[in-house]
Amino acid sequence: MTAARGMECDTTGEEPRLWQIEIALVASSIVHEELMDRLVEVLCPDHRHDGPCPVPWAMHSVNGDSLSRRKRRALLREIDETNPGPDLA
Repeated sequence: MTAARGMECDTTGEEPRLWQIEIALVASSIVHEELMDRLVEVLCPDHRHDGPCPVPWAMHSVNGDSLSRRKRRALLREIDETNPGPDLA
């Protein structure tokens, strides 16, 4: 990746850098897929554009069942702190 690719929509003059955004959610597989599709639309609003996206990105999803028990509990705690509700553990 060249730095210039990410500069197309950046008017601050700041050099682009790598960021990671982590989102934990509790949802059915159908809702998960719908949300993933919506996130793609946010990251690349015109999927028919020529060439690479102006802001380079990648996305992956991990099923919580594959995470360690400790990581699952930590994520569920974060979700509960942000959205208090029924116990999901």
